[in-house]
Amino acid sequence: MVLALLGFLCLAGPPAAARELPVVWRGLIDLSDHDFDRDGPVPLNGDWEFHWHRLLAPGDFRERGGLSEGAFAEVPGLWNGMRQEGRALEGFGHATYRTIVRRGGGTGIMALRIPKVYTAYRLWVNGALVSSNGTVGTGRDSSTPEFRPSVAPFVPGAGDLEIVLQVSNYHHREGGIWGPLWLGSERSLSSWQRLMAMFEMFACGGLVIIGMFHLSHFMFRKRDRANLFFGILCLLLALRIPFEGERLAIVFLPWISWELNEKVTFLTLYLSAAFGALYFQRLLPGSFSVWVMRATVAAGVLCSLIVMATPSRIYWFTLYPVEAAVLILILYILFLVMRAAARGMDGAAYMVVGLAIFVVTAIIDLLYHTRLARVGLGNTVGFGLLVFSVSQSITMSKRYSLAFTGVEVLSAEKARLFNGLLHILSSMIRESSSRLYEKTESVMRIAVALAQRMRIPPDEVEDIRLAALLHDLGLVGMKNWMMQDWRKLSDEERRMLENHPLKSIDIIRDLKELEGVRTIISQHHERFNGSGYPLGLKGGRIVSGARILAVADDFVDVLSRRAFQKMERKELVIGYLTENRGVLYDPIVVDNLIPMIEEKRLIYTVNDNDIAVYLTDQYSEWVIPSNLHFEGLIVDKVMEAMLARINLSPQVSFQIEFSLGEVFRNAVVHGNKYDEGKSVVVRLRFIQEGEGLRAVITVTDEGEGINLDEYNRFVDSRKRIIDQIVDLRGLQSSMPEGPEREAMARIITNLENFHLEYFFDFNRYRMFDAGELSGGVGLIHVMQTFDQVDFRNITDQYRVRGMEVTLERYFEGSMVRTPQSS
Repeated sequence: MVLALLGFLCLAGPPAAARELPVVWRGLIDLSDHDFDRDGPVPLNGDWEFHWHRLLAPGDFRERGGLSEGAFAEVPGLWNGMRQEGRALEGFGHATYRTIVRRGGGTGIMALRIPKVYTAYRLWVNGALVSSNGTVGTGRDSSTPEFRPSVAPFVPGAGDLEIVLQVSNYHHREGGIWGPLWLGSERSLSSWQRLMAMFEMFACGGLVIIGMFHLSHFMFRKRDRANLFFGILCLLLALRIPFEGERLAIVFLPWISWELNEKVTFLTLYLSAAFGALYFQRLLPGSFSVWVMRATVAAGVLCSLIVMATPSRIYWFTLYPVEAAVLILILYILFLVMRAAARGMDGAAYMVVGLAIFVVTAIIDLLYHTRLARVGLGNTVGFGLLVFSVSQSITMSKRYSLAFTGVEVLSAEKARLFNGLLHILSSMIRESSSRLYEKTESVMRIAVALAQRMRIPPDEVEDIRLAALLHDLGLVGMKNWMMQDWRKLSDEERRMLENHPLKSIDIIRDLKELEGVRTIISQHHERFNGSGYPLGLKGGRIVSGARILAVADDFVDVLSRRAFQKMERKELVIGYLTENRGVLYDPIVVDNLIPMIEEKRLIYTVNDNDIAVYLTDQYSEWVIPSNLHFEGLIVDKVMEAMLARINLSPQVSFQIEFSLGEVFRNAVVHGNKYDEGKSVVVRLRFIQEGEGLRAVITVTDEGEGINLDEYNRFVDSRKRIIDQIVDLRGLQSSMPEGPEREAMARIITNLENFHLEYFFDFNRYRMFDAGELSGGVGLIHVMQTFDQVDFRNITDQYRVRGMEVTLERYFEGSMVRTPQSS
């Protein structure tokens, strides 16, 4: 409202006296009682002496002895339609205006404020030429149009003032004096002109800032095209301001022609109508008619093409119908916004106020340009739009504030749900295999450290972290041995394994936040020389995140291979990386990983001297630091001792190795929490049972134990199920062939299936609900490998001090080796 009030005060004209001012009557205005220093400037409105098709200079009037007997014309006003010698005048022509001013009080330099005159003029005061615009002529070829409102100072001298004004127009459809001429002190009129110029610059700058503000919002949120259209609308009206009013564009750029100036004012008007309709249709999509929008845009584009293709004397005819249509459009928009405000639309009240001021200024402009009514100010629509833009910005700020508050709440909830989803996906890996889960965690830590060392942007580091966490999601459900020994895979199984990156990204395909993560996962098995899978990409065609993840993934995999479980394992691993630098792996990634191995101690050197060994006639015992790097070594030692007494097939040997690794890892990860100050004790003993031999392996940690109530419940239930299956099989064997025996077989099968589901249910409980207490051992695999699996808590003074897992398996006498043959 303050902006609007200030704008109207500027546009209304210089401050004049509060009392009623005299007017020009038949070429004379009496200001003998007016003190210009005290009462301010006066508009010289009224009936000026008018000489059609005659360009008279002040000397011509002196030769004729003063006032002539010519006609009189109203100023401000156009000569179009005036009657001379019985016919109506057209816009093209030339004429001379003259008036006499009887002076009152006031001293010092005086001035005349000259408005737009169509389309060239020369102005004399008391015979002295004080101002001119363009070239006054008697035809199109001899005249040059120009619009430039100005303040013309002069020294009044003594006595009355004679003002003579020559005007010619051969380039515009309307001719004459558009606005009032103001007479006053040079100081007051110059101050008013500077104030007008400053306010126009302020309005123009404000519209540019608001327009750029909305366009910047569109750049970051391209779906919201209302910002685009409103930003362009503001810029168009900002461009229009310096080409109207004070014509500041010509002041700063004198080379701008009158024709170019006119084209800009028309084009900005017509295009503003088009973009205004586009904006409000987006702002009020349920109310603003699409057909009204399309018709307005089509009319605006068509009229703009006419302006660009024709001269002003032709395209000027489009002005009045377009302005009338724009006024109807603005009233239609005001109605829609008022209705939206009545219905409680957020921010609509601010829009109603701003739009109402905009409508008032648009009506003033329309009346001013069409001369339908006497309006003392014009070119106000830019100021109206500035006020509306401010109100719209307030509305947008309020919406954004509410939106940001909602986004903060939604983002927190979304982050919670997203993190929960990632936890579920990670838990799927852990449920499938604790070995796979732990490898994933190691890969993630190394990949993130590599990315940070390489100064990858934080958002890309986060993508790499998530990709490392989820890159092996596609392996969930595959058999463990498939991931351990590629040599045993069939062609179909190998294809299944090689396609696990595609399966991983398929699982997370609907998570839009993970688009970059999916790309990294899909390429993490590609190789720098193009030998990888599944797409065979090469070099720079592989995204940087995938190249980092590939090195981290293979590095962790290499550390677990038995070929590298030696004293010089660090040298072996570094040699492997160096050998494949630029072949399988990006050289830059390898060059960053090698120094990081030493800095972060990524390779733990396994030393036999770190293992305490106790050998007796009854058992063999190994005491090992709580470190996962000992897994392969301790499994080898236990298997070596078992193979000395038992003749194992490769399949059984692999099953036992895998189960021992699961139990040992459980003791380190969930029992001792990676605390190397604690130890893990592994004991192997053999018990003679008839001709066979029972192997008993115990693994003891110093952790928190398990919930024995739940475990005992499971063990008891499992025993009852197994007993029932044994009894039913005995009953089945005694039944004759027939339907009853087949029905019994189906019952036994169902019970065995239930037994398997019970395994899964209990394992799921142990993995999710009590993972830290129960350890997360791959229970199903372990229990399928051994005849008996027993868990017990180690207590000391009624406190749990650790957990002991006992694994038992009986081997037939034919498998037993004699000590001599071992």
